[in-house]
Amino acid sequence: MLGELHMFTPYNTDAPIYYIPLATIGLIIANVVVFGVVCVPAMASEEANGLMTMLSLDYSTINPLQWGTSIFLHGGIGHLIGNMFFLWGFGLVVEGKVGWKVFLPMYVVLGIATAAFEQVLFFVLGVEGSSLGASTAIFGILTIAVIWAPQNTLECVYFISVIPRTAEIPIVVFGGGYIALQVLLISVSGTAVTSALLHAMGIVLGIPIGLAMLQKEIVDCEGWDFVSIYFKGGPQKRDRASRRAQADAQEANESRAQTKKRRERLIESITDAIDQGNVEVAVQITLKSMDDFDSGKSLPDRVLVAIASALQKQKRWADAVPFLVEMIRRFPAHKTIPTRLKLAQILVQADERPRQAIAVLKKLPPNSPDSAKSKARQIAKIAKQQLDDGAIEVEIHDW
Repeated sequence: MLGELHMFTPYNTDAPIYYIPLATIGLIIANVVVFGVVCVPAMASEEANGLMTMLSLDYSTINPLQWGTSIFLHGGIGHLIGNMFFLWGFGLVVEGKVGWKVFLPMYVVLGIATAAFEQVLFFVLGVEGSSLGASTAIFGILTIAVIWAPQNTLECVYFISVIPRTAEIPIVVFGGGYIALQVLLISVSGTAVTSALLHAMGIVLGIPIGLAMLQKEIVDCEGWDFVSIYFKGGPQKRDRASRRAQADAQEANESRAQTKKRRERLIESITDAIDQGNVEVAVQITLKSMDDFDSGKSLPDRVLVAIASALQKQKRWADAVPFLVEMIRRFPAHKTIPTRLKLAQILVQADERPRQAIAVLKKLPPNSPDSAKSKARQIAKIAKQQLDDGAIEVEIHDW
C-alpha cells in the first residue's frame, strides 16, 4: 500500500488551487473516523474483527456493499497515515481544479468501480483472500494529477535518520515514479495478487477519466496539462499564438485608425471644394478615394447627395451608380423615389443590366405618385425587351 512504500510524503503543492479542498478534507476525516470506530476495535477483539472482515472486499463472494465500505478501511495506523497524506497531496491538486462537487463523485466512482472489478474478477478466477484500503482510488487520483498538472510540484517531507527535510518534486516525477514502480512490481510478481496489481487498477481507470474531463473541458488546466505540454507545444505555443493574435489585432486597429484619419481629411477637402463651388474637384477626390469611403458608405449625407447630383449632371452614369445605390439604402423609401427611378434607368440604358433594373423597380413604394409608376413601367418595358433579346448580366445586387 502507499503507506508502506513511500519515502517522500506530500503536504503542499504549487498547483493553482481554485477551490477549497472540502471533499478531500471530508474524505480524510471519514477515513480516520472509520479507522477509529471499526479498525482499532478489530485489532483488540475477534468480535469487532468480524465486522471489519464483513466490510472488507472478500474475493469468495460478490457483495456490492463491500465495494463502498472496503475503501474506507485500513489495516494499521501506518497504512492510514500514508494513504491520507497521499490523498491530501493529490486531492489538493485535483479538487483544487474542479471543486468538491466534481471531485467527490470522481473519487467514489474510482473507489467503487475498481473494488467492483477487483472482487468480480477474483471471484470468477477463484482467487482466495480479501483487500481493503483507499490506495486504489488514491492511485486513480494520483494518475489524474499527473495528467492535469505534470509540471507543478509537490512539497514533500522526508527523513534522514530522524531529521526531517523538505523537497519540491514535479508531479510528473513523483506520480510517474509511483506509477512506474507499480509496473515494475507487477512484472516481478507476475499474476500474483499484490498491492501493485490493485494500484494498477486505479491507474488504468484514472487515465481515461482524466483525459475525458480534459477533452470535455470539465477541467481547465490552462495549457499546462500533460497532453498540451508534451503533444501540443504547451502554453508556450499558446502564448506565441496569443501574442501573434494581439499583434495582428493591434496592427488592424492602427490601420483602421489611419484609415479613419485619412477619410476625415478627405471629407474635409471634399466639403471645402463643394462649398467653394469646385464640384469637379470634389468629384475627382471622391472617385480616387472610393476604397477609403467603402463605395460611398462612409460619406456624409450632404457630400453623398452632392457627388451623385454632380455625376448625373455630367452624365457619368457608371460612376454615379454606387452613390445612387447608397442613397437608396440610406434614406427613407418615400424620399428616394426619383433616385430609384434614375438608378433603374441608368441600369437599363447605360449598363444594360435589366434584371437589376427590374429588382430596383420592384421595391418602388406602393404609394408612389402616378407619374413615377408610369415612368417605372416604361423602364421595366425596356428591361424586359433587353431580356428577350438575351441580355447577359455579370452581377446581381439586391437593391
